[in-house]
Amino acid sequence: MFSVPPSVGLDLGECSLKCAVIESGKLKSLWETEIFPGGGSYAPVLNKEEMEQRLIDVLKASAKKIGVLTPTVSTAIQGAGTLCKYMELPPLSKKELEFAVPSEARKFIPFPMDQVVLSYITVPQVSTGGKKTGIFFAAAHISNVDYIKDLMNKAGIEITGLEVPILPLMREFSKNHDVPGNQFFMLINVGFRITHVVISHGGYPYFVREFPLAGRDFTYAFQMGSQSSWAAAEDYKKEYDVNRGEIQLNPFISNWENEIKSSLEFFMKQFKNISPEIKHVYLSGGSAGLKGLDTRLSGYLNIPVTVDGLDKLRWKGKGDPPENIYAYNTAIGLALES
Repeated sequence: MFSVPPSVGLDLGECSLKCAVIESGKLKSLWETEIFPGGGSYAPVLNKEEMEQRLIDVLKASAKKIGVLTPTVSTAIQGAGTLCKYMELPPLSKKELEFAVPSEARKFIPFPMDQVVLSYITVPQVSTGGKKTGIFFAAAHISNVDYIKDLMNKAGIEITGLEVPILPLMREFSKNHDVPGNQFFMLINVGFRITHVVISHGGYPYFVREFPLAGRDFTYAFQMGSQSSWAAAEDYKKEYDVNRGEIQLNPFISNWENEIKSSLEFFMKQFKNISPEIKHVYLSGGSAGLKGLDTRLSGYLNIPVTVDGLDKLRWKGKGDPPENIYAYNTAIGLALES
């Protein structure tokens, strides 16, 4: 009998690459590789060619570590050239949606449709007042898609899936947790440069927002406050409790909290006809483990906040799983699809 190849998810960020390998539905391996050794500085001084070669080298090294001659992986694309949104259309057939979704989505997409890669899924409607077709769409600028594909091709990696981070985050969340289908939950993924805010219902995303305030900004605050190296600031951040409220970090954390609250308020206004209530908040991403971030945010929002970990997903790798399992949510979600 032929062995089933592993499912691999590669989360290619600006600071590091995270990889998840799943075999027979079980987590077998998780690892992280720094793109910039010594920790990503606030603004790496590399030209376009040097940056591309560095990424290719990291991808090639990861491909060897996966241990498959030509690994097939799922990966994510994010940034200014991407957009996600929930919308509702009249009841339509599958064929009719193929024309209706691009026509309606173009109202929200800030670039010409011939420069867009558009995908969508149908989701249960949440509004009241007649039957409608719920749609969640994701759009990415074709130049960003081609860039990722070209990088992977040069590294000898075959792509089986290319998604915006929201979809693998929701996939991992749904597989990992037993959550009531009639409740809204918020997932906040705190990455290196971007924080993603996702509000879900029944395992489907209904509200998405991203803003450029995340882990690198927290490190930068410590670096400037102490006039230290980036690596020293990173080490200090890992031991720091945000409830101490030191002056160099507090404005960044306060602004971050305000962005979260603004996102929640905007969601409430958008869906005011159903009076939604957020029952729980989950934190993921590389900076989710910042000490005290969960308790501080919980007090600010008056909603229970949990740093995400392994629940239903089973770890079958060698030794114990990484302590910062919350940093691998996107990679795990990508592996679940590949």
